[in-house]
Amino acid sequence: MRASLCAAALLVVFSFSLLADESTTNSVSLTVDGQTYQNVRWGRVTAETVTIFHSTGVATLPLWKLPVDLQTRFHYNPEAIAAQKQLQQKQAALVKASKVIMGNIIQVVPEGILASTYYFMSSSQSAVVPDGHGGNTYYTTPGPSQRSEGPIILATGCPKKDQRAEGEFVTFFGYQDGTWSYRDPLGVEHTVQKWVYLREPRIVNGALDE
Repeated sequence: MRASLCAAALLVVFSFSLLADESTTNSVSLTVDGQTYQNVRWGRVTAETVTIFHSTGVATLPLWKLPVDLQTRFHYNPEAIAAQKQLQQKQAALVKASKVIMGNIIQVVPEGILASTYYFMSSSQSAVVPDGHGGNTYYTTPGPSQRSEGPIILATGCPKKDQRAEGEFVTFFGYQDGTWSYRDPLGVEHTVQKWVYLREPRIVNGALDE
């Protein structure tokens, strides 16, 4: 994973900071997919494309279609591109799988916020009403929400965590990322779920807006 992150970081640097130098003459020609571009001048280079200015206009070409010498010149790196896309897909999947966490702060620690969580479950109520024909009609209606205790977790990445206090309410969208172990004041070791903070939920008309 560390190698993938390094490759992705290098890729970002090239994508945003590298501009191909312009030719000092207008005699450069380039053929891609059977189409020849005359008087080519190089423009902006990204991880996967290069923009060219030519005799009849402007075009953006994929680097993988260029000759090998040009791919080398523009630092085309398919392995780094694949690593970055894989990282982006993983991050997107984690965001999609995120959940709302609610709880109260137990302790602020260097690694994040240790919190006891809870959640609400809706109950249902059943009613039996005679239907007037010798039978009964059954109805189920929503009942009051019931609070249930959840696990103790470590929340990482929370903004301004050092300004939070014990007992304070905390809620956020996040995803689970393994576990975290710690020892309590009595020396007993505990292992809890580790959650990564993504963002705070918005409250609209008294309800959570995802």
